[in-house]
Amino acid sequence: MTAADDGINAADGTKNAVNVSNSNCYILINGGTLAAVGSSGMVETPGSNSAQCVISYATNSTVSTGSKIELKDQDGEVLISFTTSKSFQSAILSCEGIEKGETYYLFINDTQVKSFLISSTITSVGTQSAGGDKAPGGDWGFNPGGIGGRR
Repeated sequence: MTAADDGINAADGTKNAVNVSNSNCYILINGGTLAAVGSSGMVETPGSNSAQCVISYATNSTVSTGSKIELKDQDGEVLISFTTSKSFQSAILSCEGIEKGETYYLFINDTQVKSFLISSTITSVGTQSAGGDKAPGGDWGFNPGGIGGRR
C-alpha cells in the first residue's frame, strides 16, 4: 500500500486503529489485503490507478460492532474474513485474489448481502446514501477518479 499526506493515521493509543478517511490523501493498493470499515460519510476509496482491484461497499443501515465480514469467490473460497471492531456503514476490501470479470459474494454474519461482478479496478456495491459527497460523473464519493479521494 502506498499513502501520502494524511493517507494512513494510527489512532487511539490502545488499539491499532487506522483511519483512512481524510480527503487530502491518496492510497494505492498494489498488493496484500485491505479490510477497512467506517462511516459512509467519510469513505476514501483507494485510487483507480491501484494495481489491485478494490471493492467499496456501502449500506444505509449501521452494521454492529463484532460483525463477521466475509468475501467469497464464485467457488465459495473465502478471500477475506474478519470481525469488525466498530460499527460501520461502509467497507473497503481488497486482496490479491480479486480479479476483473469474476463474480464475488459479500457476507455479513453468515448472510449473503451482495453478489457482484468486478468490472473495473474500483467496484462500488451496496446502497449509496445521500450522506456522501456526490462527485462529478454521478459517483457518490466512492470512486472520485484520479488519485484516491482528490478531486
